[in-house]
Amino acid sequence: MDSDQITKSFNADMFAKTFILGEESWFVGSKQQAQILKDLCTARQWPYEQKYRAAFRGKNVHRIIATTNEAQAVRIDYDDRRWTVIEVEKVCPYPSTSAESWNWWTPYYDFVRDNAGAILRHLLEYPVDRSLIGRPHHTKAKAEDKKSSDPLLAVLDHIAQTGVCPDDERGDGRISTATLGRECYAAGASRQTSSRTFANEARKRFRAATAINCIHWKVEQVSRDGDGTHSVYAMKRTDMPGIKLPPLDQFRAFLAEITQEVYPEGGSWGVFEASTLETVRKADPNGGDADAVEEQVRYIKDKGSVVKDDIPF
Repeated sequence: MDSDQITKSFNADMFAKTFILGEESWFVGSKQQAQILKDLCTARQWPYEQKYRAAFRGKNVHRIIATTNEAQAVRIDYDDRRWTVIEVEKVCPYPSTSAESWNWWTPYYDFVRDNAGAILRHLLEYPVDRSLIGRPHHTKAKAEDKKSSDPLLAVLDHIAQTGVCPDDERGDGRISTATLGRECYAAGASRQTSSRTFANEARKRFRAATAINCIHWKVEQVSRDGDGTHSVYAMKRTDMPGIKLPPLDQFRAFLAEITQEVYPEGGSWGVFEASTLETVRKADPNGGDADAVEEQVRYIKDKGSVVKDDIPF
C-alpha cells in the first residue's frame, strides 16, 4: 500500500518479483512519482537496497497492476506508451455494507474458497496472446486519465469538441496566450506555470503556430458604495500574442490520435460569442441568488452602518 516500498529505500524484498500489486499506493498529484513509475515500467535494471547492506542493481522483471477507488488512477503523459487503464463497473446492485450485498457476494467467495485448484488450472491454461500483452491499450478510462493529468490537453479537447477557440471572435482558430493560460488554470493547472509555458507546449506538442493580434477578454468586478453589491465590466484586448491552431479537421484528426475521442466531422472554426459590457452586467456577481442579494441590500439600508459579522447571511 506504500509506494515508497517500490520507489525508494529498503525495497530489497521486491528483487526478482515478477508481479507487483499496488493497492491505493500511487498519488496522482505527484509529478515526481509519475516520472519514477515511467522509469520502473521501462528500465532494464532497478536499484535495490536492504537495511544495513550495500545497495545493488538487478534486472528489472517487474510487471505492475495498480488498483484504486479514486476517479483518476494514474498520472499519464499525452503520448504515454506504458499504461493500460481499465475501469471496472460496479456489479452488485446493493450498498457495500448491507446484508443484501453480503448475500449477493457469498456464492462468489464460496466458489473461490472451495475451488482454488480449478481456478488456478483455468488461469494456467488460459490462452494468452503475447503480442497483445506486450503493449498498452487505449481505453476510455485512459483517455479520461490523460485529460485529468494534463490541463492543456483538457482545454484542447474541449476546443476540438466545440470547434470554437475561447475569445476567438474572428473564428480563425487563434487563441491568445493570456486566454490559454486562463482556461488551463480553470482546468486545474498550477498557477506557478506561466501562460507562455502553455503556449510553448501547444506549439511543440499539438502543431500550433505562433500568432499575433489575438483577442483576449477579461472580466473584472468592482465594489460599489456600501450596499454590498458589485458591478461588473469587461475589458477586451485585440492585440495579444498567442497561437494559431491548424484547420479544424486537421486539428481534430491529430488530437484524436492522442485522446482516441471521436470528434465531429467537417466544418470550420466557429466564432466565439463574447460577452459585451451590457450582457456581463446582467450577470449576478453576488452568487446567483437575486432574492438573497435584495434581502442583503434591504437589511443594510434599514440598519444603516452595521458590522459585517452582524449580517445573518
